[in-house]
Amino acid sequence: MALVAPARTTGGGGAARPWGNGAPGMPMPGTPRARDLARQIRDDNRGRFTERIFTMEDSGFVAPGTESPASPGIKVTSNRSSFVRLVACRGVLNDAINAAGARVPIIPADAANLRVSLQINGSEFAMTTGTAEGFISYASMFSDSAAPWFWYAAPPRLRVGDVITAAWENTWNLSIGTASSLNASLDLRMVDDRWWEALYGT
Repeated sequence: MALVAPARTTGGGGAARPWGNGAPGMPMPGTPRARDLARQIRDDNRGRFTERIFTMEDSGFVAPGTESPASPGIKVTSNRSSFVRLVACRGVLNDAINAAGARVPIIPADAANLRVSLQINGSEFAMTTGTAEGFISYASMFSDSAAPWFWYAAPPRLRVGDVITAAWENTWNLSIGTASSLNASLDLRMVDDRWWEALYGT
């Protein structure tokens, strides 16, 4: 399968936006984002295997016994192919507050009580309890501090344009004195499917 030339090489040269019309504006020169984008462009021009980190909007503070509304979502994009692979995700607990609104230390039980659900196009769930689609705890997925990413053994194949949303659930019991409202983040690591197949043959 021939690789598709990135939009910047078919849309008028160096002044063209990297991902075509509708892409975000170019970052200010000299910023970390501009340097990262320049590296990606150099890698892409050399035909190198590239990957991207997509960051979900934070959960906001999810009160004990409640579920957050679905996040605004991430629209899957790619430079060179119609499909990408979701190879890994990483969740981090950012903050915790008690019933009085005071910040409290995050404890290991918070990760067990904060659960996340990924949904693709509002219908397909990326996680399951074994009998039903649903939520998985941060403690189950991101428990290893030495390697905090959860790596899929068989990365889900997503079509460019798919929308991934996340929802969080705080299962702390309100009657427990240590129950906290929790705020968390979630990052998704994706690679172009064509390059995943070239490297791993699956």
